[in-house]
Amino acid sequence: MKIFIIGRYHPQRIISGPDKFSRTLYSYLLNNKIIEIKFISFFFLNIPESSLYNRLFGYDSFKNDSNVIKLGIFRLFLFLYKEAPDIVHITSGERFSIFVCVYKIFLKYRLVSTLHGISNIELRKASFLIKIKGLLFEKLALMYSDVVTVVSKMLSVSIEKHYNLRSKICVIPNGVDMEYSFNISREFNLDNELNFVFYNGTDKIITRGFDFVYNILGKLPYKNINIHIIGVEVEDQHSQSNITIINNGYLTKCQLISFWQNKHFFIKSPEYDSFPIMVLEAMATGTIPIISDNVGVKEYIKNGLNGFVYSQDYPETLLEILMSINSDKYNLNKISFEASKIKSILSWEIVLPYYLNLYNKIVET
Repeated sequence: MKIFIIGRYHPQRIISGPDKFSRTLYSYLLNNKIIEIKFISFFFLNIPESSLYNRLFGYDSFKNDSNVIKLGIFRLFLFLYKEAPDIVHITSGERFSIFVCVYKIFLKYRLVSTLHGISNIELRKASFLIKIKGLLFEKLALMYSDVVTVVSKMLSVSIEKHYNLRSKICVIPNGVDMEYSFNISREFNLDNELNFVFYNGTDKIITRGFDFVYNILGKLPYKNINIHIIGVEVEDQHSQSNITIINNGYLTKCQLISFWQNKHFFIKSPEYDSFPIMVLEAMATGTIPIISDNVGVKEYIKNGLNGFVYSQDYPETLLEILMSINSDKYNLNKISFEASKIKSILSWEIVLPYYLNLYNKIVET
């Protein structure tokens, strides 16, 4: 079986979202001996060799992995025609993925598209051009894909609501890389300080809701609260004297693995998030998640057992949870241990067979 992954390939900097999913799925498929796999990326504008010629006709392969190649838009058509893959899997909705959907009209491959979000909700504050690209890809993917995989039941419901489509939708959650699971004994001694982690994304297109989280944490009667920011930096122009904002920037996998070892909680605002894999990675390390019910991983978190879920409709319940934690109502060491069990439910070793079964089913029909 010949499968081509279509997405954005970062050799070094990977933090979260579709890029991480693309890279990880490719890595696991690469180890499967019955699959011939290639990863196709594009000459994006932020890379040095992104000339107009390369964006249209370019070809380049990565030095460390000849199965990872960059192609221009027209070269992509010729490559797909010549190689004749059984399945093309769009793993992230980049702009050049639009052409993969259109090319299917003329070529005979089966198309699988993975949607990680929905433009009408997540891109509501983005520029007009970005919204149009997002909506165009979604509609083409839903139109031309043989199967559309989504990462959570919550996202499936959103797509059915916006596009009135059910027959092509298949829910397959993202997996947790086992490297995020390490044997450490978490001791939640909160007498000195509280360490929260907040993921602020890779850009400012999607609203992450940091101010909401900051204002809630500012109401805690606690002397020292650290908010560790991953991703886009937050300017420390806030007034709470007991809160320190620590910007960590963009972290590689190795940096993230060591980063989690002394953090207490991963906290999210009530903003919509279809399936934040970083929440699950944090859980695998024993970091306790605190999220709203507007987040796709909520079904894997049981309140007070392996984390905390508050209501997006009543966000003040977040403060109630935090005050309960502060009053020693919960055994945080036990909750941390239960959170780390997520790896036995959603490791990539467990998730990958769902994709293999899907590929086999598509090819056989």
